[in-house]
Amino acid sequence: MHFAPVHDGSLTRLQLFEFHDQAWYPQVLRSALTEWLRALWEYSEGATVIAPMLERIIRQTGSTQIIDLCSGGSGPMISIAEHLERTGLDIRILATDKFPDAAAMAGLAPRTRGRIGGSLESLDATRLPEHLSGVRTLFNSFHHFGPEAAQRILQDAYKNRQPVAVCEITDRALGRVACPVLRKNCLKHCNVLHWASL
Repeated sequence: MHFAPVHDGSLTRLQLFEFHDQAWYPQVLRSALTEWLRALWEYSEGATVIAPMLERIIRQTGSTQIIDLCSGGSGPMISIAEHLERTGLDIRILATDKFPDAAAMAGLAPRTRGRIGGSLESLDATRLPEHLSGVRTLFNSFHHFGPEAAQRILQDAYKNRQPVAVCEITDRALGRVACPVLRKNCLKHCNVLHWASL
């Protein structure tokens, strides 16, 4: 997704493509990009904002697992897992991706003492297998989907009665789009949706 200025100073949404979303994109470059994004998430301390929201939805729904969609190099999940553990929540986390990075996924369990597992199976965020139940999370990835695909992601969660947490730091203000450094105050666009509210 990209933005173009309109007359009132706001930005309109243009659905373009991002190279690393393409099947032909070299895995070594995709891995480098997702590792850079993971490091930015850690730098942003975004987990301090996101974890309390996830804790609330986990306790409200009784979920025993988080299914992280479009995980890349794990995004903020490692820090979130640490925050949730400090609250006394014992919850499993499964990192998934359409183009899973085998090395990053395999390294998650040892790095997190088994709190996070990585799926080596290519998973379509618009149609998850029924056995993958739990809170579905998308961290700064929902904007990669056009309106129809985004709707299918939410419809699949609704059909399977699973909560969804969509956290985006993107904003349609030029200053935020131009700023590559993540900050805590950029995380205002994080919405946690329970299937009953869809």
